[in-house]
Amino acid sequence: MGDTWWFEETKLLIALWSEEAVQHELNTMHNKKLVWDKISQEMADGGYSRTVSSVVAVSDSVFFFFNPSKLPLPIFWPPNQVNIMAAVR
Repeated sequence: MGDTWWFEETKLLIALWSEEAVQHELNTMHNKKLVWDKISQEMADGGYSRTVSSVVAVSDSVFFFFNPSKLPLPIFWPPNQVNIMAAVR
């Protein structure tokens, strides 16, 4: 990836990805590259020129780290003795 994504740019990516039509296409289309091409183009129209591979990589990171259901282990924060003991059992 290399380049830093700014907050507004990431918000635009999330907004585009969250659109109902985009979600429908991602869930039903076999070739998702067409959807990512469209998102990349819409980001360029919004003033952010990013490649399709960059858009996919950042979206994968964002949606992995902010989706607790995809985390391998439960995260207890702030850690305390009760949470630590529950994790050990």
